[in-house]
Amino acid sequence: MEKKVPIILLFILISGLAILIYFIQRGSSNIFSDPYKVVPTNACLILESVDLPELLNTFTQSNGLFREMTSVKEMDPFCKKLKYLTTLLNSKECKKLFGNNTALVSFHEVGRGIIVPLLSMNVPPEIRPRNIREIISSTIKGDVSEIKAGSVKIIRISYNSVNQKDTVFVSFISGILICSSSEDLIKKAIKQNDFENDIRAVPGFSRILAASGKKEDKLFIVFKNISAVIQSLSGGKASGLAEKISRLAGSAEGDIFLNEDGFILSGYTEST
Repeated sequence: MEKKVPIILLFILISGLAILIYFIQRGSSNIFSDPYKVVPTNACLILESVDLPELLNTFTQSNGLFREMTSVKEMDPFCKKLKYLTTLLNSKECKKLFGNNTALVSFHEVGRGIIVPLLSMNVPPEIRPRNIREIISSTIKGDVSEIKAGSVKIIRISYNSVNQKDTVFVSFISGILICSSSEDLIKKAIKQNDFENDIRAVPGFSRILAASGKKEDKLFIVFKNISAVIQSLSGGKASGLAEKISRLAGSAEGDIFLNEDGFILSGYTEST
């Protein structure tokens, strides 16, 4: 009996290693990455998509709401940028990155009520930082340089988009691709990766995340952070409205269903 114990333990160890190697070689997803881990806790809205290029395709090509937006003069720059982004994400090179991976687009206030998006997504295991730079160079025509946030490299791309000069920052950390038009926000996301708590620690978020659809595009709303944006945007003059919004709920989630007329959100809210 004493001789059998080491043999059984050795068998269990070999079996465990075989299973680990199997999942790594499958390459279906990066099992070590978690895009929520890099989302700072001040996000007011989060879009989670199982296929972001296809979601943008559906919205910009066959959605009545987008057609109405294009007819509004003030919305024209936004609509043109959204179409530019959709075309970019549909390139052959970018599709390699997205594949069947979940992508998060979170929206953060960076001062004076200005909202900036942050893209975070896990990428296929075979993708390395050099591959990301090659994809960027082949899809975006612009000036590419590198800066650093501690030991983490950030790729800075300046390019022409919709008749104006834009800048985007891209980095790769712990199997997660992060991208934003704000240098400060992407540095904040890099630091967030080292913190114990992320956006899921805000009131109610983890509960509604667990209850939401697993294979659906969805939108999350964090009322406390939206309240902070209103306060900042109004210079503190809309404190009453901001307080009412913060009391509506902790967080809410809606699965997204697009149709020709607009879209439907169906999900959950967490009351405080």
